[in-house]
Amino acid sequence: MKMRKLLVTGALSLSLAFSSFVLPAYAVSFEDTVGIGSEMAIAKLVSLGLLPNPGENFNPDQAISRADFANLAKQLTGADASKGGKTVTYAELSKVLANGLGLKAAWTNRPIDYLFYLERKGVLDIDTDLDATVTRADAADAFDKYLTLKGTFTTISGVVAGASDTGLSITSESGTKAYPFAKDVSAFIGGQSTDLSSVQQGVPVEVVLNKNGQIAFVSGVFLDAEEGTLVLSEGKLKIADKFVKDININAYISPLPSQPSEPFTFAQFAEYQNKGISFSGQAFFTDQDEVTLIYPYISSIEGASVTFSAPGVVADFGEGFSLGFNLGAEVKVTIDGADSNIDNYKAYQKAGTKHSATLGLNANGEVVSIVVTSEKAE
Repeated sequence: MKMRKLLVTGALSLSLAFSSFVLPAYAVSFEDTVGIGSEMAIAKLVSLGLLPNPGENFNPDQAISRADFANLAKQLTGADASKGGKTVTYAELSKVLANGLGLKAAWTNRPIDYLFYLERKGVLDIDTDLDATVTRADAADAFDKYLTLKGTFTTISGVVAGASDTGLSITSESGTKAYPFAKDVSAFIGGQSTDLSSVQQGVPVEVVLNKNGQIAFVSGVFLDAEEGTLVLSEGKLKIADKFVKDININAYISPLPSQPSEPFTFAQFAEYQNKGISFSGQAFFTDQDEVTLIYPYISSIEGASVTFSAPGVVADFGEGFSLGFNLGAEVKVTIDGADSNIDNYKAYQKAGTKHSATLGLNANGEVVSIVVTSEKAE
């Protein structure tokens, strides 16, 4: 069954555990900006400390004050915009942004030239009324585009490898690194404001760090999920024998339930497959069909030599490679097609009868079935 939802504990039909912690709600949220086009830009600028946090309401349609505009201009462009009328016009905004993006002041002093320049940069629309008053929302949107173009703040793109109440571990091209949350951090998933508990393992994110290296802004996407057999082949994941997905280079793969304290990698996944180990589990992926999170478990083992070792069994694959598993509360044993039990299988092994055994395992990493087949003498 296909599901579309945020990565929260209740979403996992396999009951595979997320870390148990309580994350703080995002600090920056305004009742009067929900759903408007500049909501993310407003939250980002407030979270970065570029605009003051006024409390419950941001008043997006209100004209931006000269003080707030001057503060933004000074921090992001170095320009002194403290002088002028009480309100700020698009002509003033255009000059500050255009000069900050590289248009030399000596080249022109015509507001329309500033606007043409910013239109080519994707910051303002060419139909902007230069005499109009700039609102708080429009100023946030324009300055957000400016700081994105300038790369004023460090931006990290990757996949969440771990989350806690104090920050995120993110896997990116430069490896996995932990980043703490800023006091006024804000979060968006799929363009919708959310609390930080939605930013879980596997979520592809873009985070903006403040000048102290703290996460001030997080933007992620919704994930879909499928469960069933999992087959890794040529960099793609086949799920439930019917869905073939690409794998994000920064994807997170969970440790196996049978080895919860040991990291599990894609290289091991492929190695285990080649030794006759089959997997099932749950995979999460984006709307671009790119897998970012896998919760695998070993579902069956063929071709290994099976021996009992309390409190479970050891599957020996030769060449110094073996895996141990606990026995489930109930284990179904079949010997040559007939129902049997563990004691009979132990006696069968002791007798030295040549045979092969296939182990079946559950999502907790426990052996729940053993199918024994005698080998015919040649």
